[in-house]
Amino acid sequence: MKRIAITGASGYIGQRLLARLEAEPTVERVLALDIRPLPSPSPKVTFVEHDVTRPMEELFTAHGIDTAVHLAFLVDPIHDRERERRINVGGTENFLAACHAAGVETLLMASSATVYGAWPDNPPFLTEESPLRGKPGFPYVEDKLAMEALTARYAKEHPDCRVLITRAVVVAGPNVNNFLSRFLERPVMFIARGTDPLVPLVHEDDVAEAKAYLLLEAPAGAYNLSAPNPVRLREVSHRAGTRVVALPPGLLYPLAGLAWKLRLRWLSEAPPAMLDYIRYSWTADGSKVTQVTGFRYRYDGPATIEAFLRQRTRGRS
Repeated sequence: MKRIAITGASGYIGQRLLARLEAEPTVERVLALDIRPLPSPSPKVTFVEHDVTRPMEELFTAHGIDTAVHLAFLVDPIHDRERERRINVGGTENFLAACHAAGVETLLMASSATVYGAWPDNPPFLTEESPLRGKPGFPYVEDKLAMEALTARYAKEHPDCRVLITRAVVVAGPNVNNFLSRFLERPVMFIARGTDPLVPLVHEDDVAEAKAYLLLEAPAGAYNLSAPNPVRLREVSHRAGTRVVALPPGLLYPLAGLAWKLRLRWLSEAPPAMLDYIRYSWTADGSKVTQVTGFRYRYDGPATIEAFLRQRTRGRS
């Protein structure tokens, strides 16, 4: 019987993963950690309000944790880089220290397919073996790369631990609310002239389900989470009823940089390096998780964006 700890358990992925694991007969207990209350606790779940910037070794050892999942991470960029790194990278270090102290047998790290980088020479589909080129100047990606490096070192130093890494593309669905989802639903979308990249999407429910499959039966390694049939950016904007304004890159990037510096959130919620992810394709091949575990995506790209937009339409009505 597994005793599982999950950081960031109150988030939209965390709650879905909790519900899935609660129904799993091989799971005895789940320790849910977050700074926000858990909306729907259950007898199988113990919630502890905990900030990942604080040590958690005692929690893991006291609860006899043998399986651990790290979801806690700042997705929305902030202007306090030191605090951002303390949460993202420092939180990862604290999580891994707790895994070491408790002698966990399995850990799952929620990384991101953004670590491959958005580059003009990317192949049509990035696999788990593709180089992690990242994107300098984009703190979210820099911290995900640091997380991956720490995890790789932990795996090397703990060969008896089954270490899993998930690399999800853009997560969408009725409960997602972050700078990427807000970008897709803005009245006006500013993009680089002459581009119409594929937007790699995966539904929030598929992300949680895939993580559960991996935790329960997959061999160690990295796994992309990306729905089949990605959608072009202009198709997304058309479905969302968003007006597209295409600007020369030489104007768009400085404009985005100024907006970020002046904190004009209506214009830009991220550093200008983020624009490369809506300029170049960085579509990931998400078939490995299916081949290894038998997991099947319930939503393809068009169905994912429809589910996302349908809920937004209801919210505005």
